[in-house]
Amino acid sequence: MPLSDTKLDAMLASLRADQSTEALASDDGFHNDVWLRVGEMNSSRLSRQKSLLAALMFVTALGAGFGTADQPALAMNQTSPLIGGADYSPANLLHVSQ
Repeated sequence: MPLSDTKLDAMLASLRADQSTEALASDDGFHNDVWLRVGEMNSSRLSRQKSLLAALMFVTALGAGFGTADQPALAMNQTSPLIGGADYSPANLLHVSQ
């Protein structure tokens, strides 16, 4: 059975008071309940972090999509002689004529 917040607060307050009260004596699985509660808090924190990261990635992708929408595709002229033209074809380099 999960530990409620009020019961956990009462148990922790009794530990801080340096005297044992019935809050600790009434529960045999105090340590297990505390670690169960810590695990629940940790899993909820991780869940929030994952949700925040997913939302951030979604907003970034959406912004990138809006930034590139309706942009014209431009054909670029070949400016480098190494990548364009027939001057550097294998037939031309070997001086093969037809």
